[in-house]
Amino acid sequence: MYRTGKGPSLFAVILNERYAFCHIFKNGGTTVTLQTGHGHIPRFGIKGRRFLATVRDPIEHFLSGWAECGVRYRTKVVPEQNLNDRIQIWLKVVCR
Repeated sequence: MYRTGKGPSLFAVILNERYAFCHIFKNGGTTVTLQTGHGHIPRFGIKGRRFLATVRDPIEHFLSGWAECGVRYRTKVVPEQNLNDRIQIWLKVVCR
């Protein structure tokens, strides 16, 4: 669930009359959105549908998020730094 700053939290993608996909970041939500052609909707838009979600290996989930932040915050991560330093910088960026 995330906030856009423009109203209620966006929560899920409608799959059909019975199911909605609960989007956990870095767990296939963009693929589901592209495949269904539906965008995220607020929680009140679910209307009794059952939820489906995908869950990723925690290490892969962390590394995927870390890689994405490395792209989004390029100026804050210096490639020459060792792995431990890069992870510490990444944690400071995402845990503000």
